Amino acid sequence: MKIKVDERLRIVLWWLVLLVAVALGFGVTNSLKRSIERSSFSDISIAVRSKRSDIEKDLNNAVSYLSLLGADETEDGFFRGDDKKFAFVREQLRALAVGVYDFEKDEINLSLSESISYGENLENLKTIMRNACSRDSVTIIKDNSFLESGDLGTLVPIKNDSDEAIGLSFGFFSIEGFASKISESVYNGAGYCLLTDSQGNVIVPSDKFSLYMDSANAQNDLSDGEVSSIFDNLDSGKFKRFERGGKRFYVYALALEDYPDYVLVAVIDGMSIFKNLSLATRGVIAIVFIILAVTIVQSVYFFTTIKKRKTEFDDVLNYDELTGLPTKPHHKNIAVSILKKAKGNYAYAACDVSEFKYFNSTFGYDYGNLVLKYIANVMSDALLKDETVSRTSGDHFAMLLHYNDPDDLTSRLMHILDTASVLPVTDDGRQPRAVFTCGVYLVGNESDINRIRARANVARKGLKKSITNQIAFYNEADFNTELEIHELQEDLLHAVDNKELAVFLQPKYGITNEEVIGAEALVRWNHSSKGLLSPNVFIPIAEKIGLVKEIDFYVFSAVCKQLNQWKAEGKEIVPISVNFSRVHLGDDDFVAKLIRVTKENDIEPKYLEIELTESAVYDEMERLLDIMYLIKEAGFGLSMDDFGSGYSSLHLLREMPVDVLKLDKGFLDDCSDDNQREKKVISHVISLAKDLQISVLAEGVETESQKNFLQEANCDMIQGYYYAKPMPMKDFAKYIEESGVK
Repeated sequence: MKIKVDERLRIVLWWLVLLVAVALGFGVTNSLKRSIERSSFSDISIAVRSKRSDIEKDLNNAVSYLSLLGADETEDGFFRGDDKKFAFVREQLRALAVGVYDFEKDEINLSLSESISYGENLENLKTIMRNACSRDSVTIIKDNSFLESGDLGTLVPIKNDSDEAIGLSFGFFSIEGFASKISESVYNGAGYCLLTDSQGNVIVPSDKFSLYMDSANAQNDLSDGEVSSIFDNLDSGKFKRFERGGKRFYVYALALEDYPDYVLVAVIDGMSIFKNLSLATRGVIAIVFIILAVTIVQSVYFFTTIKKRKTEFDDVLNYDELTGLPTKPHHKNIAVSILKKAKGNYAYAACDVSEFKYFNSTFGYDYGNLVLKYIANVMSDALLKDETVSRTSGDHFAMLLHYNDPDDLTSRLMHILDTASVLPVTDDGRQPRAVFTCGVYLVGNESDINRIRARANVARKGLKKSITNQIAFYNEADFNTELEIHELQEDLLHAVDNKELAVFLQPKYGITNEEVIGAEALVRWNHSSKGLLSPNVFIPIAEKIGLVKEIDFYVFSAVCKQLNQWKAEGKEIVPISVNFSRVHLGDDDFVAKLIRVTKENDIEPKYLEIELTESAVYDEMERLLDIMYLIKEAGFGLSMDDFGSGYSSLHLLREMPVDVLKLDKGFLDDCSDDNQREKKVISHVISLAKDLQISVLAEGVETESQKNFLQEANCDMIQGYYYAKPMPMKDFAKYIEESGVK
């Protein structure tokens, strides 16, 4: 009887243990599911916040440029910006249309992309503007009544000194490109985003939901009504679950930080969160976690992880991981807070490190990161109360500083930059120096950080490269200069096709008989509105936009055609030299192109001289020598232009197969009658070149005393205004006939 009782007790205990084990198994599994869910929600939240930061960066950039359109006020209308400024802003933003709307006059001034038309829809645009008049913040709209393509609009209020909206600046952008960017995956391909207003109406839809929803269903995209229903009882930064087509989804809404009336909505496939939690895995986990101690450890770990994740999330959101400085959005919030309660004057300084890539490429990325942290520490240590600094991106830093006097501010900033310039010692014992360019905007009573930052950056971009730290204060002339350069850049793209480039020839004279023995080809630009422009104005722009190669060969072809014409007319031909930019040295077929042009025009290479500048010598010496020998083998003459203008080394003359050495004009400018030292330098250079069987041409000869000295020094050729200025090619043949040709 006792045995039966023990057996029954054992059976009861067994079943009790089994029930407890099952209960614990389900409890642990559900706990793990919740843990996975919360952990996944944290990852999703971080990813969406990062995407929000990217979207706000684009919007802030658009708002900064659009704000410039409403910055000018004239007597006949306060934002009568000229068409060039409008076109400039539209191109910088890659917008379909930009403009301003004057509430009082009910007038619109706009600039459209060439491929866009609005037909009779201007009144529709005014209606949209009037509907947005009640708002005192940036408005984002989706509209297909103004532009025929139906695109995304950004409206920025323009306010007077009383903080009243008196107009709007606006831009319309391609919604397809924005939708594609928003729709990028936020959770390993299982989550995608769309942009809505605070009521849940879709502004920028996603084109990716069909990838994980029922693709056979024609109604895959979430409609405004569905999004609105999902938004019910959903706060920004919270998750909500919904089902569609038998599948479970999670939605996460996050209001834009700078534009709280607009919400970034992420939709995530619920199955992706628990895809690794199969039935077999649940069974194993249930058995493993039956032990109560493990359950307790898991619970402790769970709560510890949640706390750690929250701390890490706050740090990722607000502070740069590398430097520890506030992130750009957090820096903006701090700056706005400082300016709102500001007592005294503030200035915004936007700084960057010139040629920062040099540190990465020479000393490695670890040292580059060390440099960024060092600069951040120097700037942070220099801050006073109610000031802030941020690493806005890459090697760009921004500071909001208090000041009493602009001169004192300049001295303080220069001290900060000079201190930050002395970098840590490298592993091989070197101590490089950094060079900063810094644009400064005196804030005044403003608090719009986007506008403030844009003006500081305009001042910074106006600085030229230097070997020392530079500081520039913003002024309207900087912006106008940038517009003028942009205008020339646009016009230059069409100058060749419009036949606006003209080739001039400047004669070269033999020093003994003073007869014409050759010429140099020089290019000029007959601009339709600015007149004749020298190459000093437009060649740097051509190099910047990659057009200089085309211009060089345009001149070379024009010279070859002219020589061919003179040859056909039976006129005597003199050699003509043509300048080529150093950028050609990277082309493997450079010499082949020269030969092809001469053959097309039936001109022997001996009548052409290729000029390379001395500054090209130090870029790639070995490649330069290879190309020089190829030029010589092809039968062309070869000269080195501007010798002595840079860092010439006389031993280079021993290696380079040049026919002619052109002395830089700067030699003669310093060669006065009482400057015997300069005269000796020129005389010895000429003597050395002649010993190496290199002819010498002195350019920039303007006076008789300069000519007489060069004759005494046995210079071979001279060129300059003393004899003749550059002239059109059609006048050159007549000139040499009258002057005589040797």
